[in-house]
Amino acid sequence: MFLARIDPDLDSIASLDRQRHIEPYLTSLVDAVNPKLPQALPRYLPVDADRRLAEVLRDRPSNELAACALRLQRACGLRIGELLDLELDCLHEVPGHGSRLKIGLGKLETERMVPLDDDILDLIDHIIALRSHGRPMPHPRYRRPAQFLALDAIAARVRQHEEQLRRLIARTN
Repeated sequence: MFLARIDPDLDSIASLDRQRHIEPYLTSLVDAVNPKLPQALPRYLPVDADRRLAEVLRDRPSNELAACALRLQRACGLRIGELLDLELDCLHEVPGHGSRLKIGLGKLETERMVPLDDDILDLIDHIIALRSHGRPMPHPRYRRPAQFLALDAIAARVRQHEEQLRRLIARTN
């Protein structure tokens, strides 16, 4: 379209000229309107708001299991879907290297292992103690029975808290 507009008599690719065709085309790309505008990332959570959030999750949770799950999510950099897909056997001991949290296939279709310190291990033990011990449920990706660390009973609460966190961040910006 560009070439037809600037040189309607151009009849083959072999006739392309760097100064008459290619450089003007490249220059026009700079001025072209991109239909998919880049979306700015949300602003970071201010330090004082982050500290207040951590304090509430640690000291005054209205739902202790959901608060612990959110603390685990923050400490390990988990996406919400990755948190909800964690199974009870997600902890792995790597000889000579300590404990790791195995995060299954997620948004990027990759697995990863996150190193854990003793505080996070204690937090996971606490989540296991708090969670309801129901029967295995079908894994949404593999359809095999699985025991999830964060069961569906808290999933809605975790998503609600995450949405409230997003609104808090939006208000503080």
